Amino acid sequence: MRSRYLEKIQRIYELVMSSLRWRLMWLSMLPLMLFAFIWMSYALFQRYTDLSSQLQQRAELLARQMAVASDYAIFAQNTLVLQNITASVVKEPEVTLAGVFDSELQPLSISTRQPAADETIDTLWLREIQAIERSGLPRMKRVSDRLLRYIQPIASVGLEMEELPKGATPPGAIRGYAVVEISLDSVYSELLKFLGGVLAILAGFLFIAWSVVSRFSAQLDQSFRSVADAAKKIGAGETQVRLGPSDIKVFDRLSRDLNLMAERLEYAQRDLEQKVDNATQALREQKDAAERANSAKSRFLAAASHDLRQPMHALSLLVSAAQCETNPAAQSVIIRRIETGTSALSDLLNSLLDISRLDGGGVRVHQEDFALDSLMHRLQDTYQGLAEEKGLELVIRPTKACTHSDPALLERIVGNLLSNAIRYTPSGGAVYVAVRPRGQEWVIQVRDNGPGIPLQDQQTIFQEFVQLSNPQRDRSLGLGLGLAIVQRLVQLLDHRVEVRSQPGQGATFGLRIPRITLSETGAAPEQGKASDPLQLHGLRILVIEDDELVRQSFAGLLGMWGAHVDVFEQADAALAHLQTSHSPPQLVITDHRLGGNMNGLALSHAIARQQGVPVPTLLITGDTEDEVLQRLAEPHIQVLYKPVKPNVLIATITRLLGPVTA
Repeated sequence: MRSRYLEKIQRIYELVMSSLRWRLMWLSMLPLMLFAFIWMSYALFQRYTDLSSQLQQRAELLARQMAVASDYAIFAQNTLVLQNITASVVKEPEVTLAGVFDSELQPLSISTRQPAADETIDTLWLREIQAIERSGLPRMKRVSDRLLRYIQPIASVGLEMEELPKGATPPGAIRGYAVVEISLDSVYSELLKFLGGVLAILAGFLFIAWSVVSRFSAQLDQSFRSVADAAKKIGAGETQVRLGPSDIKVFDRLSRDLNLMAERLEYAQRDLEQKVDNATQALREQKDAAERANSAKSRFLAAASHDLRQPMHALSLLVSAAQCETNPAAQSVIIRRIETGTSALSDLLNSLLDISRLDGGGVRVHQEDFALDSLMHRLQDTYQGLAEEKGLELVIRPTKACTHSDPALLERIVGNLLSNAIRYTPSGGAVYVAVRPRGQEWVIQVRDNGPGIPLQDQQTIFQEFVQLSNPQRDRSLGLGLGLAIVQRLVQLLDHRVEVRSQPGQGATFGLRIPRITLSETGAAPEQGKASDPLQLHGLRILVIEDDELVRQSFAGLLGMWGAHVDVFEQADAALAHLQTSHSPPQLVITDHRLGGNMNGLALSHAIARQQGVPVPTLLITGDTEDEVLQRLAEPHIQVLYKPVKPNVLIATITRLLGPVTA
């Protein structure tokens, strides 16, 4: 029976809630009904509080009047007067009991609406009177849901008393107690009347709200159905469906959007095939680009392999010849050739390393404002001898131009362009370098009268190992990496490089850089002189390297420069040595990737903790994509990438340590 009843309720619920209109109506009415219930509860509570407070004040007033009127009658033991007082009080409509007790808690007069009530004085009542006797304060208590009791001490008159709390009576001056009990029936009667009025108001309010919500929900339901039917037809391909205007702004806008969607659908269908064709073409182009990149990679690896094998092959032959040669003069010639081959191999590795660092984001940019004149002087000093050896005239015009860039990287760019121009200019020719204004920019022009570059190859030359006039890979004509490095550095510095050339008429490379104005006090400082290896005399250096050949090379080179070198294979051994050593190192040179659980950077931090202060550290690594080293910003740590030339090593040490002298 109960299950059928529940099933019936469930069917009614599903029938009602399955309708969008009924859901909208309930969703709209529920907040209103909840608000009405909360407001009604609040109003009833406030009304009840007000009425109860009035009754409490009435009871307090009557009890005080009884206390004042009964004081002398208690003193005179006049029970007749006390009976008259309690009888007059109990005649009040809300009062159900009025009584007077003496100080010994004996009833002197009790009047009540119920017969024989004066004979049933409970112990709780007596306890309340005893509590009042101890504190001297009147007491109000709710006896039941419909009854309040107020007990007022009756104080003697004319006694001198110290200051007491409001309403308090000195315990020793109490002659008796006046008791009044008031019924709350009138409060509940008033609440019922008030509730009837509130319900009538709320019923009218909810009826009006229900009517408005019903009408509005019907409109919403119809609008939803129209939009849903139209969307279903459009989804089925009926693009001729159109919706009319609506009184509801949201649905009117939605109708216009659906109509516009239907109008555009046919156009979208026609355009779809064209987009598919375009996407197919784009995929084909991406595939071609990937194949070209793969071909370029293969060409890069082949060229790099060839250029690496050539000097290595020559070095192996020269080393064998030096071992067999006994003539010192001939050995000296072989050693010079070995140095030349080693330099060529080092240049190739450094160029490959530069490209790897540029592609991997391992090059830091330090841009500043500086004058170009000192850069031009350094280029003149660096390349003048090379130009004279080839019989060329090198003209670098002085300039007062100033720019904002990275001085070292900008010098590398112009140096590569200048080196390229000297290499391809025939003997007797000339190379010119000048800075010219172009609007808000400067253009550093490097011009030669070499063979020139065809128009179709003027972008190809910036690729790796591309040399237009060197199919035999003659190393005297370069490695084909200089312009590739230029292209990457230009992009890194947000500059531009341009080429103007024709076959047989030379070439002009232009580098566009920002144009600024510097005051005399803001001019860039002059570069210091080259580092002197003798500055390391007496310097204590700690070297940690897990490769034996490299350890021996470092020990020999630094020892020749006058430094005192302690060499260790493992980081743990170096730390153990520092714990017992009384002479801490002034410089630490370490490979980054060491054997064991500690790398070079962690070793530097461990030494700093052990010594109490950071020790200048030179990290040497061949990993150009180490993100930790790329983000490294500790001033006492410098990073060098393998291979490291001696002049770069001594310059970095000098820069890291500052002016260290014997």
